[in-house]
Amino acid sequence: MKVNKLVVKSEQDLRNCLDLLYQEAKKGKHFYGMLELLQNDVVILEAIRYREKGKCKICAVYLSPGNFHCHHIDPSKPLSEINKTVNLVSLCNQCHRLVHSNQEPPFTERKMIDKLTEYRNKLKI
Repeated sequence: MKVNKLVVKSEQDLRNCLDLLYQEAKKGKHFYGMLELLQNDVVILEAIRYREKGKCKICAVYLSPGNFHCHHIDPSKPLSEINKTVNLVSLCNQCHRLVHSNQEPPFTERKMIDKLTEYRNKLKI
């Protein structure tokens, strides 16, 4: 299966996309980003975006369906806790990639660098 772009216009579209991607993941395929959140977690996903006023927690850019990742702050938590809202934050694509790498950030604002460093340290990168 090759998917270049998923267009999500409603909660039902999102559920359908997540269902399709979950079925592919069960076959052993890996999808980067928020796709590990299963259908029942759509409410959690929306709660996180609402809590953060629709902005990336690091750079504060407004998030859209094509530029939105749900980041697990502590991925080592047990399954019963990993998808709780206290362990999740909204990030844009660029910031999510930066959190999971040692790449130098393109921004220089101290607050943004501190937040990026905080999330990296919790991942032990």
